[in-house]
Amino acid sequence: RERIDDIPRLAKYFIQKTLPQTQKRLSAEALWKLMEHPWPGNVRELKNVILRSLFLSKGPVIEAGHIEFLRIAPGREALFQMKSVEREKIELALRTTQGNKARAADLLGMARSTIFKKIRNYGIWRVTH
Repeated sequence: RERIDDIPRLAKYFIQKTLPQTQKRLSAEALWKLMEHPWPGNVRELKNVILRSLFLSKGPVIEAGHIEFLRIAPGREALFQMKSVEREKIELALRTTQGNKARAADLLGMARSTIFKKIRNYGIWRVTH
């Protein structure tokens, strides 16, 4: 939120890290929308917004309409941050295990049924890179 000039570079990084072979890019309007946002969740929120926009956009350009921000109810910021951290840990475990959910559950020290439920609840579809 304090380094608005980093947003274009970070957004491009998240796009390339998520879809390494993609030609997707942000339109000028989408980039402007990202730079105008106050970013209460900082870099994690930006990463999540970019990931959602990748799945919402069908063509090579991510338009402003594909950029959606989560609205966090007052007093719920801590819960949002905890869930964001948990999701990131699950995604990292899945990347580490090349998408093997059972091994990821073991790595995280959670029951296999729990990781399957969390993957479904968080909408984590394919995280293997």
